[in-house]
Parts: sequence; structure tokens; C-alpha cells
Amino acid sequence: MSHQNLSPILRFARTVAAAAALCAFVAAGPVLAQTTAPAQPAQPAQPAGQVPANQIPVIVGVLDTQAILNNSNAGKSLNTQWDAAMKALNDDAAKKENTLRAQAQQLEAKRGANPPIAQADYVAQLKALQAKENEYQQAFGKNKQAWDARLNKARDAIAVAARKAMADVAKQRGLTLVLDRAAVPYSPSPWNITDDVMARLNKALPNVKL
Repeated sequence: MSHQNLSPILRFARTVAAAAALCAFVAAGPVLAQTTAPAQPAQPAQPAGQVPANQIPVIVGVLDTQAILNNSNAGKSLNTQWDAAMKALNDDAAKKENTLRAQAQQLEAKRGANPPIAQADYVAQLKALQAKENEYQQAFGKNKQAWDARLNKARDAIAVAARKAMADVAKQRGLTLVLDRAAVPYSPSPWNITDDVMARLNKALPNVKL
């Protein structure tokens, strides 16, 4: 049996990174000044209180989502719990595998003994070992699915808290666009809102239960 672990930080990074890259926040403030221009065709009326998109000032913030996910208290807590759960799951599976392997070796020794085990008995015991292996594999799969479901629930909680922290910082700074640091080759240091978002996230969600 092969057992593959998936890092919650890496899996969760895709969810929050996409949210950070796509979320735009319209902050209260003056719209861009209009300049005199040739007459344009009539435009559809805007709903009351809504600023036309071409008049919204672009005020950018940059968020290092990877740092948020790796270094936030909730992210560290989740990662530690996941590693412990997967270690216990894999240790149990390895123990069962070793037991089956030892039993299979004993069965082969009986087959080569003098006198050897009867062929019918050999076939029956071999089938029993194979059935037990299938049973262990199915149990491992069910347990892994259960842990995955708990992981998804925990990382969703982090995602909600992270988006809320990001929105609060964006509103406080008057940002209208937040980009993921991974998508920005270079940006001025003042644009970086990672520390502020991290502080808010740690306060709002210091840990999460797997």
C-alpha cells in the first residue's frame, strides 16, 4: 500500500491566493476628476450611489499569501495537527503491513518445509492474507477521506478569517485592489499589507482544530 500526504498549507494556499488575487475593494473617497472631452454617446444611467468603473481610483495593495499561510498561528496549528494525524495513520498502516508480510513469509516457509503444507491449505491461507490486506487498504482509504474532510473544514475557516482580515486592512488603507505577491514581480514596500493582515488574522483566529 502507498500512502501519500498532502500539505494543508500548500493545498490551502491555492484557495486564499486566488481569493486575494481576485478580490477588489472599493474604498470611500473622491472620484477621479473629469476632464473636458468631446461629447460621447449617452451612457446607461448608473444606480444611485454607484461610481462608474472608469472613475474608481486604482489604489493597490500586495499580500504575500504564502507567508500568511505558512506563518499565521492558525496555519501553523493546522499543519502541526495534520502532520501528527498522518503520522499516526501511516504508522498504523505500516504496522499492519509488517504483520501481513511476516505472516506471508511464514506461509512460504511452510510451503518449502519437509513435509510441505498441503496445497489446498496454502491456497486458503494465502487468500485469507490477501483478503486481510484488502480490508486494511479499504480502512486506510476511509480514514484518509475522513481526515481530508476535517482538513477542508479547517482550512475553510482559515480562508474566511483571512479574507475578512484582508478586507478590513484594504478598507482601512483605502485600497481598491489587492494582488497576490506571487503574481507581482516587484512592488514598492508601502504597498505590502502582509504584516497588517497577519496581525488581524492571528487575533481573529489564533488556532484552528483539525
